[in-house]
This record gives sequence, structure tokens and C-alpha cells, in this order.
Amino acid sequence: MTFLPPQLSEEPPTGEVFHYTSADVAITNILTSRTLRLSPMHSTNDPWESEPIYTGFTLVDGEQFDGDTAQAATEELDRHIRLHSKVLCLTRDWGVNLPRFEGERRGWRHLSSWAHYGGGHAGICLGFNLEKLAAAFEKVGGPDALRVAGPITYWAGKYAPFLDQIDTRHLHKYGTDAVARHYAEVFQKRIFLTKHADWSSEYEYRFALMNQSTLPEYIDISDALTSVFLGHSFPEWKLPSLREALSNFGAIEVSRMRYHNRTVQADPPGQLAEPAATAFPPKETGALMERVAALAGEAEYHVV
Repeated sequence: MTFLPPQLSEEPPTGEVFHYTSADVAITNILTSRTLRLSPMHSTNDPWESEPIYTGFTLVDGEQFDGDTAQAATEELDRHIRLHSKVLCLTRDWGVNLPRFEGERRGWRHLSSWAHYGGGHAGICLGFNLEKLAAAFEKVGGPDALRVAGPITYWAGKYAPFLDQIDTRHLHKYGTDAVARHYAEVFQKRIFLTKHADWSSEYEYRFALMNQSTLPEYIDISDALTSVFLGHSFPEWKLPSLREALSNFGAIEVSRMRYHNRTVQADPPGQLAEPAATAFPPKETGALMERVAALAGEAEYHVV
């Protein structure tokens, strides 16, 4: 059974999704490269995904398929699926017709996500236009890639939703790589878009990709980035780097989280303040390196 609260299942989500991360990753990786990384599936936080997938097998009468053979086939199929799959985890957003910085169920407002993924409240939460991000996702991974996108379904119970067994004749006829790819296509929602109910508070929306590469893939966010939320403890000294990293994105709304007396809110969006003017404006004219060259002929330092 799914664990989406009733009021959210009846309310349409907005057209935005959010991604929590540390300040350094946001500034030096995501914003500087203008990409979001699809990370290996085995690095996710739910053991349903990060641990091996055991499919089980349907045997033909008289076929020799002992325990060791079954274990080897299971491990090989699992490698083809999980080691060749990458995911991007995002947070869904509710609050149609509300400003981005208001609302109890906004995607940037999850305190546990700020603590776990947002650098302990010192990181950044990035907002994206879902339609534009999905269009960029379609260009990733090559022509034969399996691409899956959608909200996560959260299931309760001791076991994950059942997956059918694999006919061993297909392994012999088509090979484990073809069987694994076809199996992932058939059961894509259960493999890529299902997690345990313990993670339901993350309200995850996901992009998943499976191809022949074991390396990460990257989605271009040049046209998709919409907003930036700074954690309550985001350090002021990182603002110049953030300002520079955002300079090529156009007008991006930047808000800061505020916590006071057990309430949470975000400051209304605004442009990042420019750094204070220097207290020592130079009397000499010229560009920086011209003034450095003039200074070098005048200053005397004692270097040991």
C-alpha cells in the first residue's frame, strides 16, 4: 500500500521539484557545471534498492540448474540492472497558487531533508521546473537507454512488491544482459520507483536511467533552474561563490530559511546582495594587474 497523505493525493502538485545538497556540491559541482548527476543506484539509502535483487527462476523439466548456478545467475542479473542504473532523487512540491516562499507542504520546507541532505541546514535546496528538467533528461544516456521518471510509491510490509520469476530458457537463449534489460523494462516502476514506507516523508520524485555504462550521467539544468533556498546556517562567506556560480543563469530567486521559536519560514526571494564596496578605493587608475605592476616597483618587503 502507498503512504502518500490523503490531502496530498487529492491536491495537484506544482510544476516544481527540489533537490537538497551541501553548499559545496551545489556551488562547485551543480551550479558551476550546470548539471545534476544521476548517481549509481546502489548508493541509494533504501536497502530495497542498494542491496541485490533476487528474482527467482522458473525451471524447465529435467534442466540442470542447481543452487550454485542459480546464485551465479542472480548475481549476474543484479549486476546488469543495479550497476548499470543511475538515479536522481528530488522532492515533490505542493502549494499551487502560493508564492514559492510560502506554504506548509512546499518541497523546500522538509526539516529532515535539510538535516540529512542539506548540509545539516547549512546547505542549499535547488528548485527546478519539472517539465524542462524532464526534457533535458530525455537527452541523457544514449539512444538505447531505459529512462524512467515519476513519483515514488511507498510500500509497507516485510517484503518489497513481488517480481515474477525468470524463465531459465531465456537466459540460455538470449543471455543475461538481454534478460536483465527486458526485466527492468517490464518491472521498471517496481524496481526504480518503489521504496519502503519509512522513506515516505521525503515525497520523492525520481529520474532513473539504465544503459550499458557503469559511470554516472549528467542532466543539463541550464533552462530548468528556477529558485535557490539557502539553509538557516548557510555561511555568509560562501555568498560570493554562490553569486558567481549563479551569474550565468539569469534572474534566479534566492531565499533563506529562517527558524524561530519552533516555526519555519523562508524569506521572500530577492537578488543576492552585492558585496560591500572597498574601504580603500584606489587613487591610482588602471586595471587590477596594471596597479599590481605599479605597486611591485614601489613596495619593499623582507622575504626570509
